[in-house]
Amino acid sequence: MLLGAAALVVLPAAIAWACVPASSIGFDKPGYKYKAGETVTVTGRGFSSNAPVAMKLQAPGATTGTTVGNATTKTDGTGGFSDSFALASDAAPGDYVVSVTVGTGGARETLTVEPPAGPGPVVPPIVTPTPTPPVITPSTPPNTSNTAALRRKGIAKCNRKFRTRKAKGAAKKKTARRRAACIRRVRKLYP
Repeated sequence: MLLGAAALVVLPAAIAWACVPASSIGFDKPGYKYKAGETVTVTGRGFSSNAPVAMKLQAPGATTGTTVGNATTKTDGTGGFSDSFALASDAAPGDYVVSVTVGTGGARETLTVEPPAGPGPVVPPIVTPTPTPPVITPSTPPNTSNTAALRRKGIAKCNRKFRTRKAKGAAKKKTARRRAACIRRVRKLYP
């Protein structure tokens, strides 16, 4: 008879314990996958009602967690809560553990920080060919009477070809060097 009375006391307690929802947490993104810098929204249920919520984030390979979320968050009358925190903009890819403590209860869940998208296809730089200075060759061997005229004409052509008016900075210097090289060749050709 005593055994039957004990069973009557234990049975209702077991049924009540089985009906209490287990404390759990979840995140707002499908698959719990995030990018560095994104905001994570954590929801919980099955905790003590009207109790403060303490939340920690543990990085991959770390032995302790860092406090995250709002320090004033409390569960509602049904033991549920919602809080959020931002992942660091330089958060390393991997699995992070979020642990929540409410009163004497708690729950843990894992989220994944995905690696940043890789660079697009490698496009080789556009290489513009360097124009070679014109080689001025006389059609007939120069005679001394028109050598000066040909030299002037060649120098004028070098000046027209390598103008520096519109060029700026390094391009201006490069164009000036090319013009000087062109003029030296003309002077060598028509002494």
